[in-house]
Amino acid sequence: MVQRCGIFTNPIRNKAKLTKFGNKTVNLISRLETYSEDVLRFTMNFNSPFSNNQAERDVRMVKLQQKISGSWRTKSGVDNFCAIRSYISTMKKHDYNVLDGLNRLFKNQVWLPGET
Repeated sequence: MVQRCGIFTNPIRNKAKLTKFGNKTVNLISRLETYSEDVLRFTMNFNSPFSNNQAERDVRMVKLQQKISGSWRTKSGVDNFCAIRSYISTMKKHDYNVLDGLNRLFKNQVWLPGET
């Protein structure tokens, strides 16, 4: 049903937009119908993440920082930035309060996963 409505609303107008896999619109509509339960899972189960692409989320800030500044100035700056982002990401993955973790870090009481 969803696929028919989507294709009716978005008919193939231009044959030049076809890729080697077919029309992008038709492919998207087909994929959304096939995986509709997975696509809408976050609307029923609030514990499920909006996206399952954790790796992409972990590098997003690094790429954004690089895009804003144009490039990194020093290797040590990159290393420090990545270490801090990794520490914060690990705290979030373990449902630990990030602000408390950073406060402990600056007091030389480093939080490690597995601690309560």
